[in-house]
Amino acid sequence: MIDEEASEFLIQLKHYSEKHNHNKTLNFEMYRQIFEQFFPEYILSETSDYSKLHDFLNIMEEKKKIRFPKAEDKWFHFHGVEFPEEIILISPKSSTFTKWKTHPWHPILAKLATVERMSKIVFEEMLILEEFLQKNPNPNYSISEKERSLQIFGDEKRLGILNRTIGKNSKIDLIKISHSYSTFEPLTGYHFPKANESKILFVENRDAFFNLSLISSFLDHPPYAHIYYGQGLNFLSIIETLPYMHSRDEKIEYFGDIDPTGFYIPQKAKEKLKMDYPEYSFQYATKLYLKLIGLHKRAGLNYKDKDKRKLRKIELSFLGNYGEGYVKELLDKKERIPQELLHMGELINFYKIKSIPKKFLSDHEEVILFLMKNFT
Repeated sequence: MIDEEASEFLIQLKHYSEKHNHNKTLNFEMYRQIFEQFFPEYILSETSDYSKLHDFLNIMEEKKKIRFPKAEDKWFHFHGVEFPEEIILISPKSSTFTKWKTHPWHPILAKLATVERMSKIVFEEMLILEEFLQKNPNPNYSISEKERSLQIFGDEKRLGILNRTIGKNSKIDLIKISHSYSTFEPLTGYHFPKANESKILFVENRDAFFNLSLISSFLDHPPYAHIYYGQGLNFLSIIETLPYMHSRDEKIEYFGDIDPTGFYIPQKAKEKLKMDYPEYSFQYATKLYLKLIGLHKRAGLNYKDKDKRKLRKIELSFLGNYGEGYVKELLDKKERIPQELLHMGELINFYKIKSIPKKFLSDHEEVILFLMKNFT
């Protein structure tokens, strides 16, 4: 199905170009964001695999749908994959394909006739979906989105992709009409009943998550009632579970790396919550960020940022005068602060813990066993 997905990606690139009048040239930041928006399942992980984007671009270039820059200095590595700084959309010959506009659609799919553009491949897939709906008007039970997608298209990811593209353009919820439901990444974390208040902390990276959880177990009154593993970019899916797990009056805080991706994740999450669940309070874990900045400032270390992600606006006001200017200057220099700098030893000092058993400082197996027995 990769050819079909590449074709759908091309349609979204064209939509974006026409909407924003970019004269057929899209830089890396533009086409990368479109890929993340419509194909999130390929990059929602802590390590973010962008090889599928690389595959899409190569397919489009081979089919003469886009043109790559020829100069070698117009290419760079991003997450271990080589990408062009920009791509140029090649204007195709006028297409005479308009069957979707006159096709007698099933009433529930009638709005498909109103979309401006539809490829032959997507049209044929919509016919497959239409046939399924006609044969199964009232299924006995609903099944998950990927299970239904496999049943209809022979590809467990196709229904979700079509829903984010042609479904969005036609304002038809393909998940709902196919009698299916979306599932979300599960919450992985620990509960601390002695916490001072009902606050929730999401931590971007695994090591920092485990350390903060372990440290909290030795506090008489931990600052957070719940600490969850954010799983990098997966957090944008994980937050969908919040309404099923926590009440609206619980405060949510986030702690991640100080770099473009580290800020991109909570900013997108905040936008998503504001749109779908505005009653939730979402903030940054300011004290942890300021501690991280202080450690970096004191150590005088330079961590180069290899991430090509650029944000038009980064929210830094929560850092106050002390941190905002420092972080802005750091990012301008293409440097970053990984949250692992706030390691176990620093956390012990930060929370002024005096009673932690020595075995946890010298025997890594004791740490793992303690976590497994006490928190899972």
